[in-house]
Amino acid sequence: QGLLQPIVDTMYINTSEGRFDFEGYKPENRLSFAVTLEVFIRIDNGKDKGSARFDINLCTPDLMLKQLKEHDCLIGHGFVIVSEYLSIKIKSRIDSYVMMCKGNNVEDVIRRVSLLGEWEDEWEIKGKVVG
Repeated sequence: QGLLQPIVDTMYINTSEGRFDFEGYKPENRLSFAVTLEVFIRIDNGKDKGSARFDINLCTPDLMLKQLKEHDCLIGHGFVIVSEYLSIKIKSRIDSYVMMCKGNNVEDVIRRVSLLGEWEDEWEIKGKVVG
């Protein structure tokens, strides 16, 4: 059996104002923003046809610096830092990264993609919440 190939299925933006279609979203200031990017990845293993959600903190360096002034330290997982909000470029980079995350099985693919963003079930192992 060959390697499983993940692909980006859909993407959404989550903000304090609500959930938006990625392609149609426009931040108030494209040079200074922070949003949650929900990326739904499809992995066709011949059995399951569902998708897995990965949450990415998408932000600009400017906004991170503002947060550092308030908090002295930022600790996080799943940050993607961009110079400005250009949906075509962001989508292209996310697509390219996900395409590189081939694996021998679904768990292997999810582990690789979760280096980009937090997997929706990352804190659950076999039905038990950890952390």
